[in-house]
Amino acid sequence: QADPEFKQDLDLLLKVYRGNARYLDKILGELLNLWGNREARENTIVVFVSDHGETHMDRGQLTHAMSLHDEALAVASAIHVPGHSGAFAFEDQIH
Repeated sequence: QADPEFKQDLDLLLKVYRGNARYLDKILGELLNLWGNREARENTIVVFVSDHGETHMDRGQLTHAMSLHDEALAVASAIHVPGHSGAFAFEDQIH
């Protein structure tokens, strides 16, 4: 953190993380489309969950899955239920 370029390095790290998340959106779209198989789309519930969150200097930590704070426990996820339209977000912890 004492390095004069620390802020720029952290900004770059956040840009890469956001870019990866946008790329994941493209992959997730294909997954939820079930590769064009109409019958599978109508009969398959898809649950996608990442393994852990990231800490980007939250609480002074720059770690990868080594923290039990909420920012490392909050994970990206998506659920597709056939026949359901619209988006919603879970605010409570899912078990």
